[in-house]
Amino acid sequence: MFHSSTAEMLSYWRTLKGEALAPARADVNPVDFRQVLSQVFMLGRQAPGDYRFRLAGGLLSELHGQTLRGEDILPLWCEDDRLQIKKALEGVARTAEPIVITAIAEAGSHMIRLEVLLAPLFDPSEKDEEE
Repeated sequence: MFHSSTAEMLSYWRTLKGEALAPARADVNPVDFRQVLSQVFMLGRQAPGDYRFRLAGGLLSELHGQTLRGEDILPLWCEDDRLQIKKALEGVARTAEPIVITAIAEAGSHMIRLEVLLAPLFDPSEKDEEE
């Protein structure tokens, strides 16, 4: 069972998706999830395996001590986990199906269990890299 915020975001994604393969990025309205907006991020796929932050909520930037826009997501993960994260991101891009990653993060002297929802969005203005 997912955390209530994860479940709400997944439900939101499914509602926007409707009968489409994935929801359109333009259909996402941040007001609809303002209660978790500081925890939300969007990635852009520059090339296979190259995922960079398009935007990142304030909590994420604060936790990492930097603005994440334009930064690669993979260095934020332990080196041993990067290949699995890369495969997960590519799988989401290929299948257009969301996944939830469970992770343990260090926050000072505390360990925190996190759920990271990876849910694809369609942007008709972007050319598909596969074409």
